[in-house]
Amino acid sequence: YKRQPAYDNSFDSNTEGSFSPKLGVAWHPDDKTTFRASGGKGFRAPSLLELYKVHVRGGGTYYRDANPDLDPEKIWSYDVGVERFLTDSLWGRLTFYQSFAKDYIGDRLTGTGTFAGGRTRYEYQLDNISEVDIYGVEMELEWYALLDLTLFANYTFNISEVKKDENNADLEGNYLPNDPRHNVHFGFRYNNPKIVNVTVITNYYADIYFDNENTLKESAYFTVDASVSRRFFDRFTVYVNAENIFDEEYPMFRRLGRSDTIAPGVIVTAGVKFDF
Repeated sequence: YKRQPAYDNSFDSNTEGSFSPKLGVAWHPDDKTTFRASGGKGFRAPSLLELYKVHVRGGGTYYRDANPDLDPEKIWSYDVGVERFLTDSLWGRLTFYQSFAKDYIGDRLTGTGTFAGGRTRYEYQLDNISEVDIYGVEMELEWYALLDLTLFANYTFNISEVKKDENNADLEGNYLPNDPRHNVHFGFRYNNPKIVNVTVITNYYADIYFDNENTLKESAYFTVDASVSRRFFDRFTVYVNAENIFDEEYPMFRRLGRSDTIAPGVIVTAGVKFDF
């Protein structure tokens, strides 16, 4: 971290606007099949934290990775797909999607330095990446095995990459951080209001980068989540939810020169809902 003089925390006002049209169509050639297509434009303004966040440290030091000069993200997206009942109890869906984004907001490695003791310090700042291309395929199946029991599985193959970066051409072709190339989810739902409702989901994530430079990578990890609920007297619902029930250890966040931010492990929540 750098020791800095007092900083000026006053900034000029800024106003942005965007026209964001969206359109979707669906066609049902028969009672078991649906073709869908949709497209539109999106807009995301940088948050206050992304614009102005400052980390203050003891001894008068501070570190800023926010950027008051950030431009809003703008994105054009479309998807096309088909869904069909393959049998009376087996349903499937296949979708292709693609997005073209400009001024994507991401971390940029801006420089290095040295801590006392010789350890390398890496300095980051949020910045706009000129153009980003995101595309992939989603496949989903649901099997209604019994009246109360549904088995399901879905897989997403996703490519999110830097298409153009006016500030650093070396990033072009790299994958975006925190965006797994492979997502797999499968499990079951048992819904019987007279007895209990249970859902169990297994999640698998693979090929995840944590930096735009693609130097920090996680090969794969999986988690299992579960939820149980029961309704009483038509108004009360008691529930228990558990995330990562096998206490899998995996990184949520990584940066060069810093320790990994590890997932907190198993998380259990419970409660009672009252409908009136």
